[in-house]
Amino acid sequence: MDGRVKIEGCEVNYIPMPVEELFHRVYFHQEFDVAELGFSPFLISLSRGPAPEGKSLVEMLAEGELDAVMTARAPSCFINGHPNVVRLYEDFRAAEKEYYARTTIFPIMHALGIRNDLAEEHPWLPASVFKAFVEAKRIADAELREVAALKITLPWLRAELESTIEVMGEDFWPYGVEANRHTLETMSRYSFEQGLAVKQLTVEEMFAELALSETKVWEGSLQSRP
Repeated sequence: MDGRVKIEGCEVNYIPMPVEELFHRVYFHQEFDVAELGFSPFLISLSRGPAPEGKSLVEMLAEGELDAVMTARAPSCFINGHPNVVRLYEDFRAAEKEYYARTTIFPIMHALGIRNDLAEEHPWLPASVFKAFVEAKRIADAELREVAALKITLPWLRAELESTIEVMGEDFWPYGVEANRHTLETMSRYSFEQGLAVKQLTVEEMFAELALSETKVWEGSLQSRP
């Protein structure tokens, strides 16, 4: 957004917004050429089993009609200290570190989507977008390691970074299909086993063939850079 990274062949108009609004506009109105996508809704198209009319998930959780809710944002009943709503794992950091050590899975929440008609009309587009995001990630990773002037206002940022690398390695937020294949295959299996997706998708089915092949090319070239 600050202009340091260009997307080859594109003039980009960035529209930042809360993900809830973004996903609604993407899934129901297809408003954007390229957009961040919730990956689970992407696999199941639309979530099934909505809450009863006139009652929110927060109300159902607080009243005991739901045993548990997994959500990106803490529900208001938890934030407001409802006596019947607590974290499933009090020490969630330790639980997540143990899970990663056991499975090597870093669960994926979101992906990047490109409209099918654009990708078909401009076969070079997926590779250009992917290349730009990898370059932006390289810049962000370098800035995260800058200690003279911290880019995030956490006093022990460097210690947090070193702790993360110790558990997950240098590239703890990998980009690309092959680097995440195990996680993607597991997510697809879970979605199908839990009755969300109507079939168990292969990784190849999740991504356009052009995007898949072009991404592999860029992964190989970028990984070999000094």
